[in-house]
Amino acid sequence: MILGVESLEKVSGIYCAIHRDTGACYVGSSINVGRRRREHLKASRAGKNSCFAKALRLHGESSFDFEILERCQQSDLLRREEFYIALFGSASAGGFNTRTRACAPYDYRHSSATKERIGVAMKGRKLSPLTRSRMSASMIGKKKGPMSAAHKAAIAAGNSGQKRSEESRMKMSMVRTGEKRTHEAIEKMRLSKLGKKLSAEHRKKIGDALSIAKKGVKQGQLSEEHKKKLSEIQKGRIFSAEHKAKISAAQTGRKWTEEAKSSLRERRRVAALIKGVIAAPVSEEKALPDSTQEPTVAT
Repeated sequence: MILGVESLEKVSGIYCAIHRDTGACYVGSSINVGRRRREHLKASRAGKNSCFAKALRLHGESSFDFEILERCQQSDLLRREEFYIALFGSASAGGFNTRTRACAPYDYRHSSATKERIGVAMKGRKLSPLTRSRMSASMIGKKKGPMSAAHKAAIAAGNSGQKRSEESRMKMSMVRTGEKRTHEAIEKMRLSKLGKKLSAEHRKKIGDALSIAKKGVKQGQLSEEHKKKLSEIQKGRIFSAEHKAKISAAQTGRKWTEEAKSSLRERRRVAALIKGVIAAPVSEEKALPDSTQEPTVAT
């Protein structure tokens, strides 16, 4: 039975593409015959070298009729495809099949040796800017489905120990610049880091990066909104004894400028007013730290 293109959509079964002039045919199977027909035409137009793709280019797409031979479930497709290949002899000189044994993408698995050969062949391969731009354009707008735990674990294992070049890290940084994460994403990141202990080397790298980022930025240059956010974050925060000791050690030997002393005096006055306590004037030697005095850490 020869069906129109629309009638082939979402049909699961065995199909046959028959050349009208010679009667030579190609037998195939698919869970969606309409989609498989489009794939054959696309392969032919792209210059693929399969026997059927070359036949479509040689004789013309319009000279073939697509016919449904049998509708069947996915589990029976390969078995019935092999039956019709043998029945019509489409894998012989008079047909366009190249194998008598049927196989399909959803049922095909590369052997370990084949995977290893592919990996060796692809290692060190550099894609051209044009190829990369085409791959990027093809992915725009595509929604990726949720990955399984096994898939995530496989990706993590593949990235483990991988060292990216400075150029690669710079590109990743530029892509993420200005990116705003959702509250859900932020919470997931926070939970993933709970209980994680960073190595001394890692902490040093973070400290060095922050030092560079803060260099040349004075407190007076922060916006009022930024200051308010920092204040809200610190409210009610309780430092451990170890944390206090680290802060104290970091502040030892720090020299206070007149501007810093004035700012500290004003903050203390405001804090006293908020608490409803008006403190009696005290000498500057007791109220403010000098260049050798160790600042007190608030609990």
